[in-house]
Amino acid sequence: QAGRWQEEVEARLENPLYAERKARVKFLAEDDYIQLHISDEGAGFDWQPYLEFSPDRAFDPHGRGISMARMMSFDSLEYQGNGNEVLVRVLRK
Repeated sequence: QAGRWQEEVEARLENPLYAERKARVKFLAEDDYIQLHISDEGAGFDWQPYLEFSPDRAFDPHGRGISMARMMSFDSLEYQGNGNEVLVRVLRK
């Protein structure tokens, strides 16, 4: 929101708490769908409030991307566990 996105990324890459963390992406292509399983080493977050679009958050800097991706990009989007894993599918039409 303050226009410091790049600075924040660089600061986290230098911070020992974040610098060595990894994200993992598993890709599966089946005849009728493509699936991605994405996980990271973070603590997760409370993802439930973000699955549905909320007009209250329409202009907030955070909280819109998950519902937008769920509605426009994926045929299914399922968070697992504490929010540091997500399984998404796109149907092959």
